[in-house]
Amino acid sequence: MTWSPWIRKEWKPLYERGESVALSELLRDYEFDENAPDGDPRNYSLVDLPDPYLFNDMSRAVDLVSEIIDKQGRIIIFGDYDADGLCSSAVLGRFLRNRGVDYSIMIPDRLTDGYGISERHVTECIAREADLLITVDCGITAIDEVAELRAAGINVIVTDHHRCSDELPAANCVINPQCPDERYPFKDLAGVGVAFNLVWALASRLGIRDFDLDCYLTLVALGTIADAMPVRSVNRILINAGLKVFREKAPLALRRLVEKLSSSEELDARFIAFSIAPRLNAAGRLADIKPALDLLFCEDEFEAKAIIEQLEKLNLNRRQIEGRMLSEANRLLADNPGISARDIIVLAGDDWHIGVIGIVAARLVDSLKKPVILLSKSEDGLMRASGRAPEGYNLHAIIARHAGLLEAFGGHEAACGFSVHERNFLKLDEELAEEKLELISSFEEEYFTELFSHDIRDETVELIESYGPFGHGHEELVFAIRNICLSNLRPLSAGRHLSCQICFDDGIKLNGIAFVRGDMIRLLQSQQPTAIYGSLVFNHFRGKRNLQFKILDILFSEDEEFLNRHIASEAAYEEGASLDELREKFGEGLVDLDPVLIKEFFIFIQQQLPYAEPVDLSRLRLLYYWFWQKDYDEFTHARLLELFADAGLLTVKFMEPGRFLIGLATEPEERVKLSETRAWQDFVRAGLINE
Repeated sequence: MTWSPWIRKEWKPLYERGESVALSELLRDYEFDENAPDGDPRNYSLVDLPDPYLFNDMSRAVDLVSEIIDKQGRIIIFGDYDADGLCSSAVLGRFLRNRGVDYSIMIPDRLTDGYGISERHVTECIAREADLLITVDCGITAIDEVAELRAAGINVIVTDHHRCSDELPAANCVINPQCPDERYPFKDLAGVGVAFNLVWALASRLGIRDFDLDCYLTLVALGTIADAMPVRSVNRILINAGLKVFREKAPLALRRLVEKLSSSEELDARFIAFSIAPRLNAAGRLADIKPALDLLFCEDEFEAKAIIEQLEKLNLNRRQIEGRMLSEANRLLADNPGISARDIIVLAGDDWHIGVIGIVAARLVDSLKKPVILLSKSEDGLMRASGRAPEGYNLHAIIARHAGLLEAFGGHEAACGFSVHERNFLKLDEELAEEKLELISSFEEEYFTELFSHDIRDETVELIESYGPFGHGHEELVFAIRNICLSNLRPLSAGRHLSCQICFDDGIKLNGIAFVRGDMIRLLQSQQPTAIYGSLVFNHFRGKRNLQFKILDILFSEDEEFLNRHIASEAAYEEGASLDELREKFGEGLVDLDPVLIKEFFIFIQQQLPYAEPVDLSRLRLLYYWFWQKDYDEFTHARLLELFADAGLLTVKFMEPGRFLIGLATEPEERVKLSETRAWQDFVRAGLINE
């Protein structure tokens, strides 16, 4: 499928099969799982979950917790401030509360403590005279802190799911599927999944008959989805089981929040990921964790209402901070175009909110399609950073190459965090500026199969949904629909979204919606697409469900024609063809590069592309027409880019045929007069410029 400028959502490449193959056959082939009953993942059930006692240290952990409970000892749960950590704390906390255990929950302050156990927490645990500390969703790297707790006579059980270093903490027990030689067969559990296994094993050992399995499963589903763990195998079983009973069995306050945000009878992973998880995470990001934790424990109607109001205020505050920081970051990019031309974007701001810079970095990655690192300056001279990267880049490995300049760092391929002293920042920035990465282009995406008008029925979506839940690592299936026209084009949400009606040749009609694609209306009003790509889903509204197609991408007939013409014209020009010869072969649309056109083009770039972003020539031509109401072919635009790049006014990096990374340059010492460039002389020889 040809790349188009409208595509922003990425999906995993699948495969295309012939139209004669039934959709049910395709899905069976695609979803075959040799570990599932009969190879069909739809046959998974809770009985297929691995025995929690397969964890090497699980039996010892259960013995230790049981012993502490029997002697009425004091237990501290140490969790994390994100949604997975909060759900992990709630799973273990609810279990201990129901057993009447003397327990408390300790969550670090994201802004002052940072991630994991600190010296302050060690001191506090000792002061509380705890008998046992159990970490959830953290602790696997707390070597010194665990040693100090053990030396003070406090037992420690570490439950975590993050990657282990060469040295493990000297805890009484370590339960982590990532540990070397661990027998538990599934490595990708979330922190809440590990905590659930401990609780499940305890309930089994203690012979508890009133074990509220469904309630725990709702928390496991929430934490696993929020932490973007792969939706397959064990996680798939846990998420599916939790979503099915979410509206009835989740903690009361959590149920009320769901009711406030959705009227749909059935919840999916997308709703949890984009509506519920951000509200939990907002509390941790703004260092006001109490309402988020209370939400997962509260069973009182009056208290639930107050908790939800607090969370909504925090989430609104988080969004406002995020919006301001994003504007500031974009302003920095616009004022310093040379930064956006780098392979890794590095931006620093005064007092940028530590809890929000990761979200803003992710937003910039969506638009710039390359790694972004944001740093917040502080009065103590220590700068704290959060970085994000598109799929395919290993940001952790990149940062590890510069570890000697850092005070601390951690993370994984797609995300990292680190701290650096201001005295080392300029050196780090220089080194990162020298990093040269191979740009990853989404020029070609593949879809699952083509849908025809006879597929547009409830049974199709029911079949697709039977292979759910969908989420990270198991995204919604993308389909192609061809030979249609779009009508009833309507902007929604102040022009952000697009609503339309998809009309097939045989009269079948289907409602379509394209989120954050309102700008497509102008293009669709002038021409019809040859194909659209997206997901066929149910739209639930006021107790009714209707078929809807979520449009992710649109392909026009000109796209392929343009690409072929562009490649051919570039080849002819490289072989020395003159303007007259190019016109004879490719049409009269090729024009002379006169001074007015050259000046107008640079003004256009300054206004429309203030910082580097991926652009294809077909989009550039369209944007230029909207800006100046003048239409020039792609060959002319390609030559103008070449001219300004030669003069040092633009950075133009080739990505794919017809697609470039374009941005303004800022180094005046590298600029030369346009007439002195190699490109100008080539244009004169080809007759593109008349001197």
